[in-house]
Amino acid sequence: LFLSFCMASNLRALLSSHSSPEILHLFGPFLETSNSGTDTLPLAITDLGFPVGDTDDVLCADATDLPALTYDALLHRLNSDPALSSSVTYRHRSSRTDAGVPVLNPKATILRSVVHKGRRYTDASHNVGDSQVLFTCSSPNRPSTYGRIQSIFVHRRYSSVGVVRRQVFAAVARFSPLSDVDARSDPYRRYVGLGAHLVYADLAATIEVIPVQDIISHFVSCPYE
Repeated sequence: LFLSFCMASNLRALLSSHSSPEILHLFGPFLETSNSGTDTLPLAITDLGFPVGDTDDVLCADATDLPALTYDALLHRLNSDPALSSSVTYRHRSSRTDAGVPVLNPKATILRSVVHKGRRYTDASHNVGDSQVLFTCSSPNRPSTYGRIQSIFVHRRYSSVGVVRRQVFAAVARFSPLSDVDARSDPYRRYVGLGAHLVYADLAATIEVIPVQDIISHFVSCPYE
């Protein structure tokens, strides 16, 4: 079972990288169901990352202020990623300058879990296993990395005149990479096709906010001594 899980995760990461042969993408739907234990996906997801059929009233219920670190990370991601900001630049809620620039909404609805590509993801406080993810990085020099979900939330933001966009994000803390000295002792790095490497068990102090679509898969971690 463990071998099957690892093979499926590596294939899913390969398909998400867009560097695989075109013919492999034809088998994507079969891959998504072959290791899920069921013949059908448990819940359909829209391109925004939340279950089909949820209404604005449900998604906006119990909206609360985002923690400061999460809010700052969300602001940074939106302002540095044109694909998310739609050419809109946001300012911090505490900023008193640039009155013509929209303030990024500081409130969001916290979710206990979300189903993405047929798999359930949660924050670490609810299920550590379901919170450990391989995800696409925003930096081009590192296509993907490992992290642990700290929170999942639905956020609403101004997109253009009369348009408000809602989207599901995950606040993720990366696992700290090995130092150059320790990396030389990592036995997995010699096998590039394995798609695995050692990281420190400590999480980075900073939070990174990513769209749920950037999550590639869960990953299995094992202690190494």
